[in-house]
Amino acid sequence: MLRLTFCGIALLASTLTAQAAKVPVEAFPANSALVIRVADVDKTTVKLKELVEAVEPAQAEMASATVGGMSGTIIDNPAKLGVKKGTDWWFAAIAEKGSPKPVLIIAVESDDVAAVKDAVGDAYTYVEYENWLLYSRDAEAMKAVQACVDGKAENVSKAADMKAQMMIMKADVGIFINIQQIASQYQGEIEAARDNIDVVLDAAVAEAQGAAVPGIDMAAIMDFYSDLAKSLLDSVKDLDGCLIAMSVSKEGIQFDEYLAVKKGSATSKFLSGSQPDAMQNFAKLPANEVMYAGISLDMAKMTKWSIELMSKFFGENAAPEVEVDDVIQKLSALDMKGYVSSFGLGDVASGLFRVAAIYDVNDTSAAKEALPGMFKMVSNIDTPVMKQTMTYEGSAETIDGQAVDKMTLKQEFPTPEGADLNPQQAQAKQMQQMAMQMMYGPEGAVSRMAYLKKQVLATTGGGTEAMSALMKSAASPATSPAMDATRSKLGAEANIIILFDLPSLVAQGVEQASQFGLLPPGALSVDGIKPSYLGYALSFSESGLDAKAHIPAAQLQGLYQLGMQGFMMFQQLQGQ
Repeated sequence: MLRLTFCGIALLASTLTAQAAKVPVEAFPANSALVIRVADVDKTTVKLKELVEAVEPAQAEMASATVGGMSGTIIDNPAKLGVKKGTDWWFAAIAEKGSPKPVLIIAVESDDVAAVKDAVGDAYTYVEYENWLLYSRDAEAMKAVQACVDGKAENVSKAADMKAQMMIMKADVGIFINIQQIASQYQGEIEAARDNIDVVLDAAVAEAQGAAVPGIDMAAIMDFYSDLAKSLLDSVKDLDGCLIAMSVSKEGIQFDEYLAVKKGSATSKFLSGSQPDAMQNFAKLPANEVMYAGISLDMAKMTKWSIELMSKFFGENAAPEVEVDDVIQKLSALDMKGYVSSFGLGDVASGLFRVAAIYDVNDTSAAKEALPGMFKMVSNIDTPVMKQTMTYEGSAETIDGQAVDKMTLKQEFPTPEGADLNPQQAQAKQMQQMAMQMMYGPEGAVSRMAYLKKQVLATTGGGTEAMSALMKSAASPATSPAMDATRSKLGAEANIIILFDLPSLVAQGVEQASQFGLLPPGALSVDGIKPSYLGYALSFSESGLDAKAHIPAAQLQGLYQLGMQGFMMFQQLQGQ
């Protein structure tokens, strides 16, 4: 077994060494801010054609011909003369401080160097490295390339870790951002920006004093933004590099991103605090909604942070610190790491918002005690411009045999004492009331909570029918082929997942707009459009951030069809 392990390591090392000889990264200077790889253009063009065929077959040949015909312009060799077929193209960009634009270095494999030079022209300086020809309009940059080739200067290869190197080699287009180089080059500017944050925010507070909103602590808000901005700038020193990879297939477009972080750094420790999750509760949410989202984070810490923030912003209107500590302690005991939720559209009459959520908890009775306390933290915000009240009723209703709690949010924009509303104020107040009714329906912003065994179900909007639907879907989880197809492209686990059916949202939104006479009824239709979800996933670990995004071919097809419908509708309206 040990011998097999050593053989495997040796084989991997030899494979990587062989691969390294096939790429020109060792010739790119260490101060390269970007390194870009474009995979075999001919194969990538075929993949693009297959994708376009899946979206709109009639456009496939044109798209393929356009990309194939124009691809050579990015290497300043339109006919690709002397460039070896079936090979990758590489680029490096050097962004010197004070330079008006970055310096571009191009690297191609050539089976006829003279033909390449003749096609590209004398405006370029050339350097040969093994089977690669590198060239740039900047002669000084090519001196740096020659130094790397001669082994007299460091190259950029060490800037990317093994994971980034493997990702860039698998993608159709890969972009490596050398954050270390950029940060060191602009270190003085970063430090100056950090020093000036408070000066800028203090000036903003002083300028806004006359327009400050009573009851809201603007100084506390600016302190928050100051701390946030400084933390973001400080985190730059913890970053190593960023890799953005794009791949195309007949199934859709896939983006993979990786932000490398120095292990043991403050940013690394922060990211390692939340564990990714498979979020299997998506199957328990109502089917065919326009959006789904899932979060796997330390909810107790998030709640503590948000409540403390509210306390700073609203001062005496916020809850006492003792109450905050009590709620946080109860939430921490729940071990509630996250939740999944769905968003759907209703109608203008009963309310547009349909939100459903499922929380996993280890103790339902403790959750029933802790969650109302959390809501109470923001239940009474009373300022001269807005009054917000939140009432919580335990076991207020029984739905499908299950006791359900009810929470009602009410927002008022009161009239100053002794003053009458002028026409503009009266209209604004009426519009606000209409907006609330449109969003939530006649009963207003009412949320319902059902406490089941180790789970809390919650809905906002849709009345009792929405909670009944959530109970049924939670009791009988169902798979969704459209959702599963996208989920399979986003990794097994993540900290944040978002799934979005954009064509359905657009069509349903237009249909609701037609209720106001803004558009003709049936202006856009989802008939013939396949269900699909654009997906995004973000995962945290001590080594950095991993992000994945997938745009299914069906999503592109749906948007194309809606776009054609919209174009025809626009022409009809123009003809009226």
